[in-house]
Amino acid sequence: MEYADNPDQWWMADFTDVWTLAGFVYVSFIVDVFSRFILGWRA
Repeated sequence: MEYADNPDQWWMADFTDVWTLAGFVYVSFIVDVFSRFILGWRA
């Protein structure tokens, strides 16, 4: 497995679905691998 040595060197995207009272909502996240900080998300 590779690791990032510096911030903003490597980003990861994740897509998942979340159950709500209105039904399923799809959520995407962009994460900085070095700091594990969520850079952005959209539902």
